[in-house]
Parts: sequence; C-alpha cells; structure tokens
Amino acid sequence: MAGAGFKTFNTGDVLTASDVNTYLMQQTVMVFDDAAARTTALTGVVAEGMLSYLKDTNAVEVYDGSSWVASDDPNAIQNSIVDAKGDLISATADNTPARLAVGADNTVLTADSSTATGLKWAAAASSSGPAFSAQLTADQNPASTTQTKVIFNSEVFDTDGCYDPTTNYRFTPNKAGYYFINLVIIANAGTSAFTFAYIYKNGSIYRYSYEPTDDVGFGVSDLIYFNGTTDYVEAYVKINGDPTRTVYGGNTESVFSGFFVRS
Repeated sequence: MAGAGFKTFNTGDVLTASDVNTYLMQQTVMVFDDAAARTTALTGVVAEGMLSYLKDTNAVEVYDGSSWVASDDPNAIQNSIVDAKGDLISATADNTPARLAVGADNTVLTADSSTATGLKWAAAASSSGPAFSAQLTADQNPASTTQTKVIFNSEVFDTDGCYDPTTNYRFTPNKAGYYFINLVIIANAGTSAFTFAYIYKNGSIYRYSYEPTDDVGFGVSDLIYFNGTTDYVEAYVKINGDPTRTVYGGNTESVFSGFFVRS
C-alpha cells in the first residue's frame, strides 16, 4: 500500500477499495492501546506516512518506511524539560539540552566548567571593599627639603583592618581593585616655602601636589589599583624653604583616607 497522497472526495464519487486502503487510511490518525496492539493490527499493511496515536503513552507517531518514530521535530526542546518557575535550558554536551534549576533568591548565574551544564548559581560578588580614614594625634614637624612620612596614627575608621596606625602607617587592602586614595595636608603659615604632599605606592612616589603659598591647606588624590596582597600606600610631605612649618594634627586637620571603588 504505497503512499497515494491526499484526495478530496466529492458528492457522488465512487469509493473503491483502493481509495479506502490508501487515501482514507493514510489520511487518518489510527488509535491503538499501545505499540503491541498497533503491530498486531497493521502487520503486513504499514506504509510510509501512516500516523498512529498510542493511548498508553499519549504519543503520536509516524511510520517512516521502516519504523514508527515520534511525529514531532526530534530537535525541538520539549516542555517537560523544565519543572519550575525560573528554570533555564542549558546543555551538558553537543546537541544535549538540559535543565538548570532556578537558583536561590539573589544569586547570580556564573560560568563553572566543573558542573554538568557549565553553569551554576552563586552569591553575587561583593561590590564593597576596605575603606579607612586616619589622622594625626599631634602636630608633626617634617624635615626641610626631605620627604618625610606623615605619622597618621589615629584611625577614624578601618573597615577591614587594612590600615597600620602603629608601625608602618600604611594602607594595604586585602581585596584587589581600584581605590580612591586622598591625602589632605593642613600646615601653619610659613615664610616663602613650598609644601609638597605625596602619595607613595610600594615605597615610591606615585602622585604628588604642592602649595607655593604661605598658608597651606591642600591635598592630592588619585584612583589607584591594588593587587589585594602586597600593594600599599603611604603619605609623605616635604617642606622646601622653611624648616619651622608644622603639619597640623587633630580631628579637624590633616587626614589620610581611601575606599574601594570597583574590581
């Protein structure tokens, strides 16, 4: 019973046995209890293009000339692959779709080659990091014409314990990223002296500023990258021309501070 194609029957047409065995049967979805019942009923009379419905599996299958196959697109992703609100469709291998179950609230999708789908739900990366502010407890008289470390020995705050107020007077953040570092120097009036303020990184001048007038109140700041392990910054000052100039300490005077901006 070769495939005969499609035929529209009109009033008065004679319905022959051939028409029944071809057009009518091939244009009808046959219903069977299961695959075994279909085999029994159609042994020796199957033809390419036949459609059948199996009640035990609710499957519609088509005969492709050699076997019964699912009638839907074998490349289509089935609805049953997802189970819950928020589930995602990923893959475990080439041409192998898979369900990635929805993650916990406030987690983010993260690549991870060690998982079956290459993805996982993880806690969002922190957008915060170390921050500090330090002051001098007393005035300091820096040496003339020489860079002198400013002894910021009083912490206003130090969120992660990254500032050393007792030995090295430096900020060594424990998280890699970009930090805004600010140094403000308040000094007394002097005589025709230049006052320089320096931010040192890892023991060398990184950025500096100076004030050429007698009354000194100025600063220097920059966005600086730290590796999160060994990079550090310190504050230095230098007076050119007047050895009597004093850097003021106290809670309203000179300050050294910084905070995390981004990774």
